[in-house]
Amino acid sequence: MSKKNTKIALAALCVLGAACYLLQFVLGEDITHMNNFVPWGLYIVGFMCFTGLAAGALLLIGLAWLTDGLAELRPYTRILLICGVLCGLAGAGAFIFGDLGNPQRGIYMMLSPNPTSPQVWDAAVLSLYGLTGILLGRQAWLIAQGRRTAASMRPLALLAVIAGLLVIVTSFAFALMVAAPSWNEPGEPLSFLFAAAIIALAVLSLVLLHLGRVGYAPVPERSLRCMIRVTAVLLILELLYAISDVCIALYAPHGEAAQVVFWQLAGAGAVPYWLEIMLLVVSIWLLVRGKQPRQWQAGAMTSLLAVLFVKYNLLVAAQLHPLLGYAGPSAYNPPALGLYVPALVEWGTFLGILAAASLLGIEALERGRAWLWARDEN
Repeated sequence: MSKKNTKIALAALCVLGAACYLLQFVLGEDITHMNNFVPWGLYIVGFMCFTGLAAGALLLIGLAWLTDGLAELRPYTRILLICGVLCGLAGAGAFIFGDLGNPQRGIYMMLSPNPTSPQVWDAAVLSLYGLTGILLGRQAWLIAQGRRTAASMRPLALLAVIAGLLVIVTSFAFALMVAAPSWNEPGEPLSFLFAAAIIALAVLSLVLLHLGRVGYAPVPERSLRCMIRVTAVLLILELLYAISDVCIALYAPHGEAAQVVFWQLAGAGAVPYWLEIMLLVVSIWLLVRGKQPRQWQAGAMTSLLAVLFVKYNLLVAAQLHPLLGYAGPSAYNPPALGLYVPALVEWGTFLGILAAASLLGIEALERGRAWLWARDEN
C-alpha cells in the first residue's frame, strides 16, 4: 500500500472512531458491553498498552544513553521519542477520554483530585512522561545543532529511566487490590515492566523495518537483531510469569485464585487465555528462529497482540471473579454473565484512536527527518 493510501485508510479509521465515540457520548455507555461487573473494558486495555509504550520508550532511551551495552540504540532514540512517547501519550489520553463517558469528569478530576483514585496517579505519571519527553527532545535538538555534547544527555537519561520505571504505579492499582485475587500479586509490577519494554521494542522494530524497506533511512541489521533478541527474552519472561501464575494458583486448587485459573483454563475465559499463550509462543518462535525481516515483522506484530491479550485477560478475569460477590440471585453472579466481549462501538473507537496515533507518528516522522537522523557529537 502506498503512503498516500495508508494515510487515507488511517484517516477513514479516525472518522469511524470519532463517529463511534460521538454515538457513545450521545446514547451513553449502555451501548457498550461494559457494565457494573466489567467497568474497565477495551478502553482501559488500550490505555495500559499505550502507557506501556510511553514508559518503555523512556526506559529504552534512558538506558541507551546511560549504558555502553545499549549504545547501538542511541541513533534511534529520537524515533522512540516520536513513536513511543508522543504517540503513546496521545493514545493513552484518548483512551482515558473515551472511558470517562462524560468529558466533564476529567475537568472535575483536575479541580477535585482524589489521592485514592488510581486515575489521579496515572495522570500524574503521564504528565511526568510528557515533561521528560519534552526535555529529551529539546536536548536532542541542541545536540543535533552542535550546541551540546552527547555527554550532556546523561542527567536527562537518568530521569527517563526513573520515569519509565514508574509504569509500576499503574500496576499498583491492581496489585494492591485485595478484593481481586488474580490482581493481588507481588509479581504484577514485573509483568507491567516486561510488557512496557516489549511494546516499545516491538513498535521501534516495526518502524525501523518499514523505514528501511521504503528507503527512508538505512537501518543496520546488527542493531535490529539486538532489539529482536531482547524482545524475545522479555516475551519469554512474560510467558514464564503467566505459567508460574497458574502453577501457584493450582498448588491449593480450592482457593479464590484457583477459581479464576480454572475459569481461564477450561471455562468461559479459555479462548482469550489460550490465545494469549499461543501468541506469546508464536511471537517468541518468530523472533528467535526468524532470519528474514518479514519474519521479524510478523514476530513484532504478534508480540503486540500477545500483550494486548495479556492486558485483556488481566482485566476481565478479576472483574468477573471478585472476592466479594454482589447481593441477589445467582443470575446476577458475574461468572454467570459469561465473557466480556467488546461491542462494535468499542472496537470502532479503539481502531480510531489507534489510527490517530499512527497518523500522528507518520506525520511527525516525515516532518522531522532532518532532526531524526542528525549526527550526534561526542
